[in-house]
Amino acid sequence: MPTTKKPVDLQPVLIGDLVELRPLRSDDFDKLYAVASDPRIWEQHPESTRYRKDVFSAFFDGAINSAGAFLILDRSTGQVIGSSRYYGHDPVKREIEIGWTFLACSHWGGRYNGEVKQLMINHAFGFVDRIVFLVGVNNVRSQRAVERIGGRKTGTRVSENSVDSVIYEITEQDYSSRLSVPSIVRAVPGDIGAVLNIVKACALHMQKHNIDQWDDLYPTSDILLSDINEGNLWVLKSGNSCLGIIVLNEVQSPQYYDVPWVYKQEPALVVHRLAVDPEVQGGGIASQLMDFAESYGRAHAYSTIRLDAFQKNPRAVSLYRKRGYREAGTVQFRKGDFYVFEKSLL
Repeated sequence: MPTTKKPVDLQPVLIGDLVELRPLRSDDFDKLYAVASDPRIWEQHPESTRYRKDVFSAFFDGAINSAGAFLILDRSTGQVIGSSRYYGHDPVKREIEIGWTFLACSHWGGRYNGEVKQLMINHAFGFVDRIVFLVGVNNVRSQRAVERIGGRKTGTRVSENSVDSVIYEITEQDYSSRLSVPSIVRAVPGDIGAVLNIVKACALHMQKHNIDQWDDLYPTSDILLSDINEGNLWVLKSGNSCLGIIVLNEVQSPQYYDVPWVYKQEPALVVHRLAVDPEVQGGGIASQLMDFAESYGRAHAYSTIRLDAFQKNPRAVSLYRKRGYREAGTVQFRKGDFYVFEKSLL
């Protein structure tokens, strides 16, 4: 089946254990400057006055205009703790730069920066083979941070803002053995085998527990490949292993039309085909995928999220109820009755 080439997504929502990265927006200035106004962050940086509001304002404008910048949040508190950026994507050379990263001093020490970089690297290796980091020659702290995540020094050069910089690189081949942080990334056609394995394993697992929900008629390989080609299927990966999947789009089944929704804003973000490898079920992966879905919805200005769950699948029903989803009614599909749930993202 022919595949559709999807545009590169330089501002996805990326979620790890410690941090969440979402696209930087113009209304984030005050929250981010509250972090950046600490002079200690910039002591070794070539632009050491970036803690000043006028200097930071120019930095922030550049971040917005780059269309590749992120706001970094502490997942445990929701607190804004910094920013990072993709830049200079070269589809011919298959390379991209990661940089302009800073974190609140309270989150220094390696764990948070390491996860930020690993999430960005994991995503970038979906469309490049080489990642470049430019670090000021006197910024020893940042040089050590890049080296800790596997950066290899390849030379020096003057950056676009006339700063003498050390060049580091990470290639996909060198990095593959270092992947450790689970990340949620948009699936590519090459993932279809792993996706099908998860779906088939889940179907068998449910049947063993007398949950007759999925079978050979649904979801099929054609449906899943269409999800991938349309850019709507996301996979949670740890290293080279796919542990779970989720589909996010605006497609609502005709059965939804007569549901008495409380949150009526359209379009709603709709969840389909959430599945976790039975070998790792019970480890919080479904919750991570739903965290991602809700963060994705907020980042893309959806005010409502909707989904359905088979009434005879108690674990799925329990998951959504524990997450605060409101039961809006019941609909019927081929396999029987399904609860429909909704949740406000405002």
